[in-house]
Formats: sequence, C-alpha cells, structure tokens
Amino acid sequence: MTLYVASDNPAYQTLRDKGIDVQSADKAGTNAKHVLLINQMPFDALDDTILGWADLIQKSTKNPDRDVIVTFAEPDGFRAQESAATNRETQTKYPTFSQVRDVKYDGLIVTGANAEKKIEKNLREHHDPFRGVFGWASMKEIFKYAAAENCGCFFSCVSGPMALYHYNGIEPKIAGTKLFGRSKLRAVDQSGNVPSHIQRLVDWLKRQDVFLPMARYFRYEPRMARDAGLRTILKAENGEPALMSTQDGRTMFCAPHPEYRETQIDAEYARDMEAFGRGAQERPQLINYIPGKTGKSLPWQPTGVAAMKSWMDGLDSSKPAPAPPRPSRTAQTPPGNSGDPSGALYI
Repeated sequence: MTLYVASDNPAYQTLRDKGIDVQSADKAGTNAKHVLLINQMPFDALDDTILGWADLIQKSTKNPDRDVIVTFAEPDGFRAQESAATNRETQTKYPTFSQVRDVKYDGLIVTGANAEKKIEKNLREHHDPFRGVFGWASMKEIFKYAAAENCGCFFSCVSGPMALYHYNGIEPKIAGTKLFGRSKLRAVDQSGNVPSHIQRLVDWLKRQDVFLPMARYFRYEPRMARDAGLRTILKAENGEPALMSTQDGRTMFCAPHPEYRETQIDAEYARDMEAFGRGAQERPQLINYIPGKTGKSLPWQPTGVAAMKSWMDGLDSSKPAPAPPRPSRTAQTPPGNSGDPSGALYI
C-alpha cells in the first residue's frame, strides 16, 4: 500500500524526514481511499502522533491495490485554546476541519486528547463533560459531518467517549487516577450477523497475546456498549470493553492508543511525572509497565495493525443507506450503526 499526503500539508515533510514512504496526493490513483485524520493531541506530542498513525495506516495492509490518501487536520480553535491555556505559542500550519470539510472522505480517524481532567471537573461541577475541552465546538461539527456523510470512523482513546456522548448522550466514566501502561486484553466471541472483516479480526486476536498501550483517565463500562448497540471485540481482564464497533464494523471505538511508537509511552510518562512533581496531577497508576523498559519491539503493534486493517476492510465494503437515529438525548447515532441492538454482544 502506498500512503499519500498532500505536499502542502505539514505532515508530508515530517513523514519524509522520518523515513516514512509517502507520496504526494496528486499522484494517487482514482481508486484511492481518502481518510481524514483529526489530531487532538498536545503540541508536544504532535510529530509522534503523526508518525504513529501514518505508520499504523501504512502497515495495515499489504494489498498493492489499496492506496490511501490521508489529510491531517485539527479541530477549529484547538491550538488557539491550547496556546492560551499553556501561555506559549502552539499554533501549527495544519489545516483546520472547516478548511478541509468539503472533500469527500471514505473514513475519519480521531485521535485521543489531553482532556480527561477537564472532563472530571466538568462532571463534578457542571454536568457537562466536555465543556471547555480544546476544540469541542469544532468536534461536535465533525461528529455531525461524519453522521451526515455516513463516514466510517475510528475513534481512539478519549475521542470515543466524546463520540458516544455526542451521539447517544452517554456520559464518560472517569477512573480518578490516570491508567498508564499496557492493557492485557482478550477477544470476545461474536453473535448475530457478524461482518466478515470483524470475524477475521476476532479469529486472529484469539490466537495472540494481546496488549495495547493506554494512557487515560476514563473507563468504558459494559453498559456503554449495550446502550449504544455496539459490538465488543476486545475486553480487559476486568471486563471493560477496549475495542468496540458498530454492528456493521465500519466505525470502531478503541480505548487504548494503537498508534503509540516505542518512545511515546515513555515520553508521556515523563511528562506525567513532571506534572506530578509540580502538583498538577496525581501519580499515574502503572499497569504492566516499567518506565524506560518499553524497548523497540513494539509488542502491541500487531494488534493495532490488525484493528486498523479490519477497519480499512470495512471501508471497502459497500456503504449502507444512512441509518435512522437511535432514541437518545441528541437524536443521533454513530455512523454506520443501524441503531438496532439485536445481535449485539452484551457483556
């Protein structure tokens, strides 16, 4: 697979400088899939996030006929709000959603965000979980766009709870202390009319020792999958869903960070401990992680690649007609979900 990025997008030069095989988007074939990636990660993690997702997308298939154009963008207002909050300049040259929304996209990827402590405070004081989160107004427009275009989505880390709150009115569950390290996971048997690409993923996962890196304050609860009519594909040892999808498998919710590279988890831990040292946050709760001992083998990457490949396979399937909305506070539904929980796996 060849990865294509517009030559005037800052990610193009960043990826080439780091040795990632990327071509200019104007050279892509007419059958190329076009994916919009919305980056909500902090400025200090910007390049690592771009590299991680590009590497994951590129490795997700060896099909020479599948070319993917990726447009890297940010929510409107995100960096301006980040700059104001951190008292330093964090503006980038990446386009905002409003500048790229007129293109027809086959898929949407939304990264995690450094937002969970705001969410905890908002739930406690305002009962509005994402109030004040950088770029939240723009994120709501992005969710509306995805639903209107019936665009297959891959929501990573906290962008999943953001989407579930927007589409279904499901409030996030906050863990209290940051869960940090590697989550040991197991595949879940599926029932009902299972899409072939989801069944292939589950069959592969059952043969593996599955770990994925996590760095988050929130928890998915089994009721969230049930209330949103989602399939649970992977769950943690304590029963929490870790990877979920809509019934047709075209939209996925991944609690961990499948895109993390070998240095990212150590770098984030160092930032967290610096914040802990100055009293800005609690000490992270370490799970299956020894600081500085991650190594370069990326033991979790095969799982992330398999999940991304499955999602890409779902984009290749014919798009169903737009689904009727589920009854919910916002009267919307995650893209690709029929809203009919029959056949959903309840845990």
